[in-house]
Amino acid sequence: MICNPRIMLVGILCLPTWLSASPDLSESSWQFAGTRYRVLSSNEKVSVIAQREFGLAIDQMKSLCRKGLGLPLRQRYEAQLLAKGLITETLSDWPMANLSYRISDIHYQQVSTQMAGCSATVADTGEGVNLHLTALNYAFVYFQSHQSESLYRLLPYLMEQPDVSMDAASLVALALSKHDQPKAVHYFEKYVDVSAMKDDRIQLELASWLFRNENYDVALEITEQCQSTHCRELSLDIEERLLEKEQASAADLSSYF
Repeated sequence: MICNPRIMLVGILCLPTWLSASPDLSESSWQFAGTRYRVLSSNEKVSVIAQREFGLAIDQMKSLCRKGLGLPLRQRYEAQLLAKGLITETLSDWPMANLSYRISDIHYQQVSTQMAGCSATVADTGEGVNLHLTALNYAFVYFQSHQSESLYRLLPYLMEQPDVSMDAASLVALALSKHDQPKAVHYFEKYVDVSAMKDDRIQLELASWLFRNENYDVALEITEQCQSTHCRELSLDIEERLLEKEQASAADLSSYF
């Protein structure tokens, strides 16, 4: 490690020696869910400082720092989306893109409950799919924030990518449901194959919509393939509603005897 003031982060942590001699060194910052990330990168070498106002456990701080190592990849793919005209500006305050990459030679420095430093080599292992995942992340943010124009700019591109096309089709159905329920139901039944969906957040949104529309069986199918805690919680609610429906049907049948 060295302590060259030119490349110190937050005036406290020294960075790996490879950064001192990197002519293509780049710096960026992000903030999400109470965590600030400052990132220095050069080719596959990345260093991150993750800081929080309110502390977390040491293992959680290390996990946040590791996630921050993927931020230069996200920045690279955001630049490609900008160049394609699929987005008009980048967003800093939103969840990490779930990109595919490999971390090696990771080292931590001065980890506390409010700050963690880490450095590693980060190799992109999904050059094709990572661009699509970044675009899908933006589409989901646009859907949640009701930015219809921005969402509709992205959807045709996403629908052409087999690895994310069903998640994109689900966003179409969900967007239609905001103003035309019959059209949304028709589109969902005709075009969406729920077994091919991959994004947990979109699966949760779709299952929740189907649950509200009493399509319990399909909603349950989606939650059972989804990996998030929220999906598991919704799955329990659906199973309870199905049990209530079954009991009601049994009661109705007993009245005939």
